[in-house]
Amino acid sequence: MVTLQVACWSVAAIVLGVAALMTLQAAEHIRYARSRARRVYPKPPSDRVALFVPCKGNDADLEANLRPFFEQDHQAYELIFIVECVDDDAHDTIERLIRQYPARQARLVIAGLAGDSGQKVHNLLVATEALPPGVNVLAFADADIRPPRNWLRLLTQRIRPFAASSGYRWFVPKRTTLANLLISTINSAVVPTMFPGIHHTVWGGSWAIQRELFESSRLREAWRGTLSDDLVASAVLARLKLPIALEPACILPSPIDVDFRTTLTWVRRQYLIGRVYSPWLWTFVFVGHLVNQLVFWGCLTAAAVGGLAAAPWAWQPATVAGALYGLQVCRGWLKQRASRIYLSECQRELAAARWFDIVCGPLAALTLAIALVASAIGRRISWKGNVYEMARGGQIRRIPTVGAAGPAAVDQQAGALRRSA
Repeated sequence: MVTLQVACWSVAAIVLGVAALMTLQAAEHIRYARSRARRVYPKPPSDRVALFVPCKGNDADLEANLRPFFEQDHQAYELIFIVECVDDDAHDTIERLIRQYPARQARLVIAGLAGDSGQKVHNLLVATEALPPGVNVLAFADADIRPPRNWLRLLTQRIRPFAASSGYRWFVPKRTTLANLLISTINSAVVPTMFPGIHHTVWGGSWAIQRELFESSRLREAWRGTLSDDLVASAVLARLKLPIALEPACILPSPIDVDFRTTLTWVRRQYLIGRVYSPWLWTFVFVGHLVNQLVFWGCLTAAAVGGLAAAPWAWQPATVAGALYGLQVCRGWLKQRASRIYLSECQRELAAARWFDIVCGPLAALTLAIALVASAIGRRISWKGNVYEMARGGQIRRIPTVGAAGPAAVDQQAGALRRSA
């Protein structure tokens, strides 16, 4: 019995120590973000950039999200949008924007239906097959972000001597609903990990890489047959031991409005993909987070039971649960303070999410634990209307859906469009 008590309190002490270190890391992130925000480069970037934006579907915010890509203050860049087929709902919106900005060099690529790769990866493989001459840097962005005018310049300004540079996405709830607040809090939990040091992780919605490295690393070959563009790229850069510049200024707002089921599905999908492509990292997060939740909720339950029974030991688990909650509140406050640096224009929209993150962190953490357990089961996911089965090693198999156009028909359509162009 004594041995069991010692083991339990030892685990609780470790969890408290890790929570304290994570809080210090959140404080370090603020310092780093402020330092990066104060840094002024005397010269604009001289590299010519090819900016790739894969799109699928015409969401309500699509045009508002894509328009800023045409208005970047970078001096030399070309826009390349990619869709699966001309029937894609995003097609007409992109063509309309291209006509509205005749001075901006931009084009639309019809990639065709994916075969052995995820549709997004397939789109990128087709679009990067023949890179524009004179391009020194390749940048990638998702269609659900809304970048400020200086985003591309800041993303590529520090790409040398680094191998690549990366930002991140911050979900901004369009409505104050529980599902929106949960997904915003869970997704932004990654942000405090952005601090100076050697990193090998990129986020596919906002990152850039030197062209010579993109070609010499054979990243296109690594992409083939896979589902995740950014985790595969991260693995390639990590294998080459090449550092990545993490740019807090390139953390971008992404409007979000989902229901609770979509929130759980999204979180499960993110971690299931991580389980396949980064199993060691997924295992570390899985074990660490579940142990943290067992200690917090276990101590809270023990404190409640002990308090009702007027047990003299009730203050001990209450102290542990209170300390964990206090550290979580502190991390939420630090994270939200940091958001004022790179999301200053969204603070009004983030007001409810900010207080939810600070006060209701345990609810978000419990939701994440449920999604993590779900990510440990199965290998099939649904993404942008497509269903994929993932095998060991990251290779995938696309599951045909009812009513989907056949690969031959879509590829024939894409080939005809390329010939006409």
